[in-house]
Amino acid sequence: MTKAISKPHPNEQLLQAAPLSEAAGSLRSPAAFFIIRAAAELRALGAPTVIVIISENDVVIATTVWLARRGIRPIRVCLVTPVTGTRYEDKQRLQAALAAEGIDPSNLHAVTTGPDIIAKSAEEYWQVECKGVGSGVQSTQRNNFDRALASTVSYFGSAVEIGVECENRQPVLGLALPKSRDYIAQLRRRVRPSLRRTINLWLLLYEPSTGKVESVAPDQSVPGP
Repeated sequence: MTKAISKPHPNEQLLQAAPLSEAAGSLRSPAAFFIIRAAAELRALGAPTVIVIISENDVVIATTVWLARRGIRPIRVCLVTPVTGTRYEDKQRLQAALAAEGIDPSNLHAVTTGPDIIAKSAEEYWQVECKGVGSGVQSTQRNNFDRALASTVSYFGSAVEIGVECENRQPVLGLALPKSRDYIAQLRRRVRPSLRRTINLWLLLYEPSTGKVESVAPDQSVPGP
């Protein structure tokens, strides 16, 4: 869920006002429309800075749908206990989003360890790590980024060890993050193109105002915030 807190904070994540599509609603929590519009109205009135907390589950759901639309079927997904709402509610949102893409959600297995998303097509085997944005200070956000990057890199080569499930498929890694200023800065500074090409790492940037994912292939440059 996307949550707003109206108080000054060292790690301000300002939400830009943007039109919201109906499709975005299925990828984010029901309160997201209200929060985004309320944030825009508060800013217009000169109210205190609004910090936007982006649930990791929102990133997981949007990324799973992005994969499904590319013909990469999700087979295992990890949902965390959210700050607001319940994991069961987020699971229902995920199942509804997949059903809307013509995918039977009953074949999706919930996991508590390993990559947040495992998905495959006839040619590819994806392992994706996801992170949201919390209310912590900048150093906390960097720590979250460090853990996400370390987990992602640790999956390199593991697909081969899995055996039959990945057999004859190209292993692909993914790092899915909200498109925030802090995360973009870390990606540009620390995740060099040579590393992304070597381990076949895609960056998947979640835009909370639309609920969509922007993909950055291993040979592409990281966009601006």
